[in-house]
Amino acid sequence: LLGRGSVNVVDDGLEDDIAIMEELECLRPDSMKPATDPKLNGQWNFVLSKDDLGTQLIKELLPPDYYSFSNDGEEPDDKTTKSSPPWKALLGNLYQLQGLYMKIYDAQSAVDIVLSSKIAFGKIPIDIVFSTSLLSTNYDEATEGTLFLEKFEAISVGGISLPLPSSWQRFRYLEITYLDDEITIARGSGGEPHVLVKAKD
Repeated sequence: LLGRGSVNVVDDGLEDDIAIMEELECLRPDSMKPATDPKLNGQWNFVLSKDDLGTQLIKELLPPDYYSFSNDGEEPDDKTTKSSPPWKALLGNLYQLQGLYMKIYDAQSAVDIVLSSKIAFGKIPIDIVFSTSLLSTNYDEATEGTLFLEKFEAISVGGISLPLPSSWQRFRYLEITYLDDEITIARGSGGEPHVLVKAKD
């Protein structure tokens, strides 16, 4: 999965972060088996993802400082202070995306991808949750303990279940290519990277 060519990222200025990510993947010891490691359980916040259409839309909807890691008291950079497009201001009155995270639980076998949101001028909190199942698998010795089959199981909005599109009812590969107490790196079937940081208790 590491040799699939260049990838696009959430922000054009994050090439250095991608390089660091790939270095971490290369340094992964053979003993690292996320499929059986309880460290994989918990809440993980997305900080870096492939720059596809869906990711771009989520990026635009997130608060401007979501990807800013400046210290308290520092001025935000130009990327967080640039003016928003008119459509975003209009949509913001109806829907506000507050955060995006992944919660892994049930002994590394279940995942909730949560879009933490507010509607009605930010007055009503509502979560959009995509639930998937994970099944440990492998196609060679190198992926043993790191590769999963992931399948969408449910969608809910504000706790109300919605019909699952038939096109989603199939398995796809998900590989956890790095895991420690603070960072995990996941790659989907197409090799696209997702870097996540463990949420603090």
